[in-house]
Amino acid sequence: MTFPATELHALLAPFGFERQGRTWRRRRDDTCVVVHLQKDSVGNRWFLNVGVWLNALGECQRPLENECHVQFRAERLQTSRPNIADALDLSGREPFADIDRPSVLAASVPAIIEFANTATTLDGVLDWIDRRPVANALVMVDAKELSRKRNSSRG
Repeated sequence: MTFPATELHALLAPFGFERQGRTWRRRRDDTCVVVHLQKDSVGNRWFLNVGVWLNALGECQRPLENECHVQFRAERLQTSRPNIADALDLSGREPFADIDRPSVLAASVPAIIEFANTATTLDGVLDWIDRRPVANALVMVDAKELSRKRNSSRG
């Protein structure tokens, strides 16, 4: 594989992510964080999708990103530009046509790692859901309900 998959693998593997094709997973007792590189079907762009599978809602050895209980695009973790979406847009569109894509990708991955570290435990993910720090994150109803039940039991 070529850019961006090779670079992503080099950046994610040291943090315990295992690769299968264009998908990387990091399993923990409570969760599985999934990072998936998606090719745009009509252009020369890639998207990096992030998901979290909650084992409390069912065991899954190899969840796909679009099956996860929490889903969002990786660029939602970043507030500045150029960001990971700009690095993965190979179409040559301005204003980021000439950026150093590998460097921007390398500078973007720590936000994914920080999220993955938060998502190591069920409580970490549920706290994240309650805070909703990422705009437009998709949180499945079962995960919202699990968060609601936990919060109501805390009093």
